[in-house]
Amino acid sequence: MQSILKATFLAIIALGPQISLYSVSHYYDAVGRLIQVAYPQGSGINYIYDDNDNLLSTTTITIPTPPQNLVTTTHEDSGVSLSWDASDGATDYRIYRRREANLAWVELTTVPAGTILFVDTETAPQTEYVYRIVAEGELGLSAYSEPSSAVSAELFIFSASLLQSATGEDLYEIMFPAKQSSTYRLEFSNTLQSDAWSLQAYRLSPGGSDSQDLISGVDGQATLYLVLEETALPRFFRVIKDPE
Repeated sequence: MQSILKATFLAIIALGPQISLYSVSHYYDAVGRLIQVAYPQGSGINYIYDDNDNLLSTTTITIPTPPQNLVTTTHEDSGVSLSWDASDGATDYRIYRRREANLAWVELTTVPAGTILFVDTETAPQTEYVYRIVAEGELGLSAYSEPSSAVSAELFIFSASLLQSATGEDLYEIMFPAKQSSTYRLEFSNTLQSDAWSLQAYRLSPGGSDSQDLISGVDGQATLYLVLEETALPRFFRVIKDPE
């Protein structure tokens, strides 16, 4: 279903001495026609139109329940981590994001059913973002989850410098922040193609011995040295943190 969220309304239902609050999501198509109303209890209404935009019929449908318990936290390396409880009847989840000061929601990505964890790495450092999720089912979209906000991680500062260029050899210095409990690998490439990266030998001092070992046990600033053959080609380096 191709649709655009136009508005979400807060319904107030009086039940004797109690008041019940819930969000009702309204979905519109690209030409502004209301095509679905989604209720958080897992039901909805579809609206069908003819070619002249006349309403032909409405159909009550069963839709996924909205994702519950959305939690957003600062990811230790980059961006923001999201987790949520699975929705009954979901085939996909659509993740939406906005900056705290910006009222416009942007669809960030879609992840398949069974996914309840996601890391948003497309963030500016130390910036507050707000997230919400909608579950997509075979017949329509759920109501939205409750929003949740978090501040993205600090910038991961990585530097590569050419210290010395001698006949036949170039000496590079690589610096990055490391954690003692984490393991890293240094990779090198002459291009930025995904299949062109390879594990790079490094030294812990300019005159030390080469090693192919992973980088581990370093707490704070890690400094590595590389001696490579002199070349006129561009060189690219990256540091990869291994999964824990």
